[in-house]
Amino acid sequence: MKQKLLNEKGYSLVEMVIAMMLLLIFGLAVFTLAASTSGAYQGLVDEKSEMATVRIASSYVMTKLRQSDMENAVYVDESGSIGSEALVIKEELSGEIYNTWIYLSDGYLREATIPEGDVPTDDVSFEIAELSTLNYDFNDHSIKISMSLGGQQLSELEISLKTKVKPFEE
Repeated sequence: MKQKLLNEKGYSLVEMVIAMMLLLIFGLAVFTLAASTSGAYQGLVDEKSEMATVRIASSYVMTKLRQSDMENAVYVDESGSIGSEALVIKEELSGEIYNTWIYLSDGYLREATIPEGDVPTDDVSFEIAELSTLNYDFNDHSIKISMSLGGQQLSELEISLKTKVKPFEE
């Protein structure tokens, strides 16, 4: 009878519970690692997307300014007529004078080209890019533009112009 007990093969319940616990701990560790990696990856993707948006906005403003670098064509409207500071570019089209307003409204950089004397509204403008902040600082021949989206701050972009930039005059 003693021989019969020694020859018995198989696992006991305790061994099986230990194996299941080790498997469960290993599974939780793998799941936690995958979840944290996924979160870090998503954060990097969001950061890159925000930087791309800010770059698009800054490139747009820089191109627009360089296209319109003419005498008395560029000024900064600080009057608050649209609720925020705006870059205004004056241009003549088909014998009439139009102002192109570049401003921040409802979290978007917007552009509106309207006849001189009118004030832009969001329904006559179009969205260029999503932004959180937009600030202009100017001196005689250059404009410093500071833009940000969420946590991404673009270092100040300085655009030198041939002509003099002037403040808004009513």
